[in-house]
This record gives sequence, C-alpha cells and structure tokens, in this order.
Amino acid sequence: MTNESRPTTVLERAIVKARQGALPVQALLWALAASEVLLLSRAPFTDVGEFEPLVVERDGDRFLAVFTHPELMQEFERPERSVVVMAGLEFFRRIPADAGITVNPGSTLGFELPALGAVDFARELTSS
Repeated sequence: MTNESRPTTVLERAIVKARQGALPVQALLWALAASEVLLLSRAPFTDVGEFEPLVVERDGDRFLAVFTHPELMQEFERPERSVVVMAGLEFFRRIPADAGITVNPGSTLGFELPALGAVDFARELTSS
C-alpha cells in the first residue's frame, strides 16, 4: 500500500480502477506506457543501454520488475543495485520475448502481465 502522506500516482489509480473492473486492462497498459516508471538494475551500470533489470521468477516464469514509486521498491533495494527512471514506452521496447512484467511486486498496487501479453502489447505500441 502507499504511505498515506503521499498521493497515489495516476498509474497507481489506474491499477486500482482496473482491479475494480472499472478500467479495461488495455487502458491500464496504455497508462503504464505513458507513465514514468522505475526499474532496479541487478548490478551497477554506467549506461542505461547496458543495465540488467531485476527479474522476479515465479512458477518457472520470468517477470521484469517495474515500480511506480520509490517507496514501493524498498523491499528489493540492495546496495549493489541502481535505480533507473524510464518512460513506460521505452520499458516496453526493452522487454525480452521470454519475460512478462510485474508492476510493484508484492504490493496491492501491482499487477502481472505474462510474457505473451507483454510482447503483444509492445507490438501494438510500436506499430503504426
């Protein structure tokens, strides 16, 4: 959950609305693509092009972890990890075909999208 002293982000509000059935999943994904997101690198890096994003494995599936606010990544922070701020659109462009996404893992303000869904949506984003 969020700290009551900070307002939820637009993306976090979209996640809540989608969980309530008041917002289609497709609209939630577009909100994610239009938002600024935070990623944790598994190791220090000097160039965003070479960073290794944090991967969460669950039941044999791989998910790239992405966060909506620094407060929600505290459980995963380590001294050797770096924080990368990125546009959601750029994040979708970098998702490998074998990985899904997990937004705010472990939080009630989160959701998961399996690899196939992430790849399909990334294709939709980049096609014109």
